[in-house]
Amino acid sequence: MPNATIRPKRTRRNELVSRSLESAQQCLFSQDYGTAFVHYLLALNLAPALKDFESFRFTLFKWADELDSLGRIQDLFDCYEQALELFPVDEVIVNSMGEHLFRMGFRDEAAGHFYKALKLRPDFPEAKENFYRVANWLVECWHFLMLSDNGRNHKYQLAIKKAVEGGCSSVLGIGTGTGIMCAKMAGAAEVYACELSKTMYELACEVLSANGMADSIKILHLKSLDMEIPKDIPNSREIRRHHRLCASSVGGLDLSAVGHIYSPVRCLADTEDSTEPYTTERLSRLRGGYIQLTQPFTALDIDFNNVQELEGLCSREVTQLRLCVTQEGVLDALAVWFQLHLDQVNHLSTGPQEDTCWEQAIYPIHNTVKCGDEILAEVSCKDSYLRLCCTAIIRDGHWTHNVTNGPPKILTANPEAELCSALAGLQTNQEISSCAFMLESSEMALLNNTVYHNSFQKAMSKLLVSLKSTRSEDKQINPGLVQAYSSVEKEHHQTMFRLLAKGNGMLESALKFWLSHVEDDSAAIILDCIETCGLIRQKLMEKATLARCLLEDGGHIFPERIVIHRMLVESDTLLQESAVQGTELTLEFSIAPFINQFTVPVHMFYKCTHLSEPVELFALDLMNSTANYTDKEVRVQVSTSGKVTAILFWYQIHLDSELSVSTFEDSHWKQAAVVIQQPLTVSRGERVKLRIQFHKSSISITQKYSKILNTHLHVKFNDS
Repeated sequence: MPNATIRPKRTRRNELVSRSLESAQQCLFSQDYGTAFVHYLLALNLAPALKDFESFRFTLFKWADELDSLGRIQDLFDCYEQALELFPVDEVIVNSMGEHLFRMGFRDEAAGHFYKALKLRPDFPEAKENFYRVANWLVECWHFLMLSDNGRNHKYQLAIKKAVEGGCSSVLGIGTGTGIMCAKMAGAAEVYACELSKTMYELACEVLSANGMADSIKILHLKSLDMEIPKDIPNSREIRRHHRLCASSVGGLDLSAVGHIYSPVRCLADTEDSTEPYTTERLSRLRGGYIQLTQPFTALDIDFNNVQELEGLCSREVTQLRLCVTQEGVLDALAVWFQLHLDQVNHLSTGPQEDTCWEQAIYPIHNTVKCGDEILAEVSCKDSYLRLCCTAIIRDGHWTHNVTNGPPKILTANPEAELCSALAGLQTNQEISSCAFMLESSEMALLNNTVYHNSFQKAMSKLLVSLKSTRSEDKQINPGLVQAYSSVEKEHHQTMFRLLAKGNGMLESALKFWLSHVEDDSAAIILDCIETCGLIRQKLMEKATLARCLLEDGGHIFPERIVIHRMLVESDTLLQESAVQGTELTLEFSIAPFINQFTVPVHMFYKCTHLSEPVELFALDLMNSTANYTDKEVRVQVSTSGKVTAILFWYQIHLDSELSVSTFEDSHWKQAAVVIQQPLTVSRGERVKLRIQFHKSSISITQKYSKILNTHLHVKFNDS
């Protein structure tokens, strides 16, 4: 009898699973991905052994894309969580969820998913590329430089040790640097730290565990302004009695009658997002250098041990400075660095002439100055930022120029400059003069690349002449009718384009946005192929495939071809910025094995020594996919003896068979370099063999060093 009662239940379950799978297939056929996903969930929950990976993945990804387009973000992530409950170790699903998180700005969370996907499958190319990209955001190059800056680290260690030995037994670190371990090593009784970045928080926990300090240092995954006393960290008795009401009654009197009593000094989170008023650059590495127009001056002097001064910093009146111009030129920015006095003995400077891990803060300005002029500047501290702006230029005692810290107004007959000015300020006519749009710095740099735009204009003109000639033979087609399509997706960019079209006499109906007209044939499609950082854009080849399908007869993709060039180089800076070098401990702590997990092979290129001549490495044909290869070997002859630490690469972008632009010099693109963590010592005349593999839009370079003497092969080893 027991068997008789069990069999029907199993049979009913099997029937339900079968019906659910059939229903899922029918829904997929009708492109009802949401319902298909529900049916798959039911079937797989009832029969986990089915593990129908491919069909379920396909359904999940299609349904997720649909939810994303509808703005149903919470539903999207709920679907991924349900999927991961079924397939917790499926690296493809884990990576895909990370991609959604990254697109929505959750870089920390995305990094965790990419890292997990790589742990599950170390050779997963999509997860590897995603992790490399997000790692550059989360663990910037200066972390490696800072940990390798022995002078800076030693001075901090001495100053912290001196402070602890002088009676500072309770230490709070804003961020999770080596200082908290130095404090504990020096004998601090209580050490706390707060870290906003989830990635750095988890990394710090690993570092503390490896160094035997996990139980003696408390790290909080919080923004410093969100910390509460005594919930997150205990307060000293002296501070507590000055800033928190601890007694409920005094002399038999109930203090609750007076309501809430609190200290005027409070740590409250800012309710509004504040944008940093500056960017950062290493002035010593600026392409083309820089000209110093004034002598260095003191903008602000802060005593961090003066509580009253710190409390009044943000409410301090604006300070006005008069800066004497010592060199005629264009005032592009005010550069700021600091002189840090750790104690009376130990000092650090982050100036442009110092050998330090720090960059300088750059406050962009635009004006022309002459020797003897005075720059009127204002200094203030608001929203926890140092704000430095230029208000006027004083010449011969007269205020001759009012200065704004935004984009300058360009008055010129140059059409290219007018285009840049229009996009920067969108003042194409009186009717729209009040409009304003913010552009990313990379977008502004692209607009300023006149060589790039002029080349595109020439290539496009040639194509249009050819099309008109062809169309004139076909009486059914208007030879003069050209429909312009743009692939920009951001709404404010589309608004800018519409205003540009209107201000330049173009009919609004002549401008369409490509993503909403994928069924239309196009005479020309322009693809943005190279990121400003020097990497090929993700999914470029997939977009090129779609573009080829949308071209009309005689149409053209711009660019039609991309040729990748390379050069062997020597640069200790690239090595130091890519990872903590060597096997030595950092201030006697084991940190390198953990921070170096975020080492990525590709970095921005800086000054270096060239060890070979430029050589073509690889070519991508966007018009003809059959001309592309996925695996190639190139031999590079060493022209200068030295130590190969990186392979520098850049692109020649061929718009057509005659016109091309380079990303190597005088362009808005940066050059990238593949860093070799185990440098190769080479001599002139020897060769390095490179193997290049291309998968989707990701290129990997493996080098094989061959020491060739009198045409005989003597030494050979691999390094990835």
